[in-house]
Amino acid sequence: MKDTIANKPRVQWGKQLVIGAGCLLLMTGCATTSAPSARKTTFEPVASVPLTEGRITLVNPDLKFVVVDYSGTTVPAAGATLTVYRDDKPVGAVRLTEPAHGQFTTADILKGDLQVGDRVR
Repeated sequence: MKDTIANKPRVQWGKQLVIGAGCLLLMTGCATTSAPSARKTTFEPVASVPLTEGRITLVNPDLKFVVVDYSGTTVPAAGATLTVYRDDKPVGAVRLTEPAHGQFTTADILKGDLQVGDRVR
């Protein structure tokens, strides 16, 4: 009997198919139009932007809490400890509390003399 693909067991035929496909992929992956040293890779700097940033809209120093507005961004989870910034300098820390009401949430003041307008990240 002749040794043809039709006469070979399916497992052996499957192996040959996988090996052939792998070789084909390797050959096409190695094809290039220019030498690697001739290619230039440039990287553009990307500004570092926090995923969420809120703004303090109310400060109650007697009860040690603030209200934070997260308009246009996602409100972080309750229990998150965040740093408060004024003019891009850290001035304090808060811990978010429940419940959040839409874009607004409350936070306990952990440290710092916070003001309306300070940023929470």
